[in-house]
Amino acid sequence: MKKLRITGWRISLVVVTMIALLLAAAGLMSYVFETRIAEYETFAEAQAAGATEGGWLPTFLPASATDIRDVHNIDTNAQWLSFKAPSGDLRQMLQGFKALSYAEARRTVLPRPWRVGGKWPRELSEPLLVTPRDTEMLAYYRASEDLCLAVEWQTGRVWAWSCARAS
Repeated sequence: MKKLRITGWRISLVVVTMIALLLAAAGLMSYVFETRIAEYETFAEAQAAGATEGGWLPTFLPASATDIRDVHNIDTNAQWLSFKAPSGDLRQMLQGFKALSYAEARRTVLPRPWRVGGKWPRELSEPLLVTPRDTEMLAYYRASEDLCLAVEWQTGRVWAWSCARAS
């Protein structure tokens, strides 16, 4: 009888383990399928694909934007966006945005899923292993559309991410 009990216990352990693995796999698949990635060479290409009407690309994106990469999670509405634009267009875009200190920007950073890809500023990565650059090189802003941005002036590269309304 003891042997049957041990065997029954082992079978139960295997069944529970299999159920846990199936649930974990289902969660991972849900996460992967709910995270959408779109890349556009130009703003015109994004418009032609309907990305601007779909509401995922912010309305403040300059018409001169290139190298656009949009990653968003349909379930949580979290978004990570990067693009390039001429500095004059970026300065015009940023009018009316709230400038953030580095500390404020760090508090708003969402953990990025591995699928976001791209080269994000080391200042916005975890763990922080670099001394933050001066804001004349990398500046931080909060847009009115609940997005925070980091602007690398030298390259014209912008990174944007969903951030909480309160700061």
